[in-house]
Amino acid sequence: MKKFFCTVLTLLSIMGTLYAQHQVRAGIKTFGISSDNLERRFWIDMGKGNQLCLELEDQEDISRFTNVDSLLMVFLADMKPFNDSLSDPLAWHVIDYVIDAAGKKKLRLQTFHPASSSYLLDQPEPAVLRLEQDTIQIVLEFPESTGRHHDGIRQDRLSLYLNDYHQLSNYITGGLNEKIRWLQKNMRSYWVRTGKIWQAEKDPAITAPQPAGYIAMAHDYLSSEVRLNVGNYKSYFAPSFALGIGLHFNREESIRSFSFLWQPVFLFQTNAQGHLQTFRNDFLTVEIAREWKDKNPHFIYLSPSISFGWLVRREGDLFEKNSYRLFLGHTKLTKDNLYLQPGMYFHDFFRGVTPAVNIRLDF
Repeated sequence: MKKFFCTVLTLLSIMGTLYAQHQVRAGIKTFGISSDNLERRFWIDMGKGNQLCLELEDQEDISRFTNVDSLLMVFLADMKPFNDSLSDPLAWHVIDYVIDAAGKKKLRLQTFHPASSSYLLDQPEPAVLRLEQDTIQIVLEFPESTGRHHDGIRQDRLSLYLNDYHQLSNYITGGLNEKIRWLQKNMRSYWVRTGKIWQAEKDPAITAPQPAGYIAMAHDYLSSEVRLNVGNYKSYFAPSFALGIGLHFNREESIRSFSFLWQPVFLFQTNAQGHLQTFRNDFLTVEIAREWKDKNPHFIYLSPSISFGWLVRREGDLFEKNSYRLFLGHTKLTKDNLYLQPGMYFHDFFRGVTPAVNIRLDF
């Protein structure tokens, strides 16, 4: 009999745990958001310890928050029936507010009470001291057509951390629209590292875990490499293209890349009959590069890199046998994908060295 009761109690315990887990998962599905899909995160200091956090699955989603004042006005209007639940000066609140892809609104209000009372004693009479901020989490959902989500729903989140929920109305028409719109235009501008966070150089009130808002601990990744090149070999015009793969290792301060490329170089020469001939000479190239995240994308700067290629297919006699190409460093000419590379061609052990310049366009 004792064993029977023990078995029943064990089963009830397991069922209770499964039920609790089901309830938690149901809450997460309705009001939560998967952090695995978030790509960008920004913090805005609103003053007096209050903060705004914007989390996006894609940088283009910021356009949904450029009229944040209107969004907050709708939220406050929907919260009016619950104002009495928010009047306890000692309690703090977590409010989840979801506008789903169909435009329906869902609300969850959680209230927490301290286990003990705290007071501030720098006044004639003791003042009640709150130790926790109120949290408002507004989630916007919309259909996702790219197949990235199994349920076809995409989510972005706006969170506010306030000393008192009732302070929220003070920030409407208080400059948040301008902050979000400025961030939309300057997301890829210059970021300065301060301790473990990054600040927008022109607005230190805006911070992020990484430049441009990328969330810290971004994953390493593998990419296909497609490039067009315009350069010279001796006095010859030498265009080329490159195809290959790249391994990219994302670190706090920089991205380190290792690329393996097939690069045919085309040379043009007029023969004895006066006809233009084209000669294709194929190089296999290995490149190691490092891009600093704190560099201003609007200024030209030199990044460390080494690109070494060896001739594996020779056509014509313009290149010597056992020829090589070596390019050291690269200068970023635009904030995106145009580079200038100085280097040289030579054969055997640095014989017949000839300088070269290459302009590279990445896709």
